[in-house]
Amino acid sequence: MSEPQRLDIMLVSLGIFKSRETAKRAILASSVKVNGKIQEKPAYSVTESDMIEYIGEPQAYVSRGGLKLKRAIDYFGLSLKGYTCLDAGASTGGFTDCMLQEGAREVYAVEGGRGQLDASLINHPAVHSYEKTDVRAMPREITDISFDFLASDLSFISLTMVMPYLFPLLKEDGKGVLLVKPEFEAGREAIGKNGVVKNPRDHVRVLNHILSEVRKLNVFPAGLTYSPIKGGSGNIEFLLYLTKRPIDYYPDVKEIVDQAFSIL
Repeated sequence: MSEPQRLDIMLVSLGIFKSRETAKRAILASSVKVNGKIQEKPAYSVTESDMIEYIGEPQAYVSRGGLKLKRAIDYFGLSLKGYTCLDAGASTGGFTDCMLQEGAREVYAVEGGRGQLDASLINHPAVHSYEKTDVRAMPREITDISFDFLASDLSFISLTMVMPYLFPLLKEDGKGVLLVKPEFEAGREAIGKNGVVKNPRDHVRVLNHILSEVRKLNVFPAGLTYSPIKGGSGNIEFLLYLTKRPIDYYPDVKEIVDQAFSIL
């Protein structure tokens, strides 16, 4: 009989999940059965003789963040084939994984924390990992690059604080996708119980403010939609598509917010 292991570790060992973090989330979401019974403890002890089943959707990326970027790529009709990309706020690497699967030539994964990027990405020859790196103080080996595409999934900071450091890194015809998280933009008075921004008017206000700030930086909004899944705290999030090429477009923000609240 094999040595006992934690359930989340066993799920990765069996190849059901690419990372322990995604395995843990699936367990906590009641999506894993052990010997026919749902098990909700990631530390639950199992062996290879136990029958372990994942009863949720197949995991396409190392984290669910990849599903958010995939939504943007499909919705806005983007192609990343052969691109040099920047992932600002890489965390486990959902965006990075998605970029690679969409054909990116190489990805620079920048993350303020440490030990978060999935091992499969750390060891990937097309991934350049920069941990403990603030996107506002990236080293020259990053800032000297002209990127084809960038995407950001940042927490605990307003996008208005980081956009001036990101957009200059794009090529003249470069594109980007920002994940807008209202809880880090709306202000303390708009945040309710459990950190959730519940009033649609606050979402509209946040998005209009971000759009206004983007234009001040000579970057142009080219599309806006909602993320297909909520953030970890239960907040509705939005995907803003940007281009450095001038374009005459302004989204119907209220309509998009109303759609998000009616669907999610």
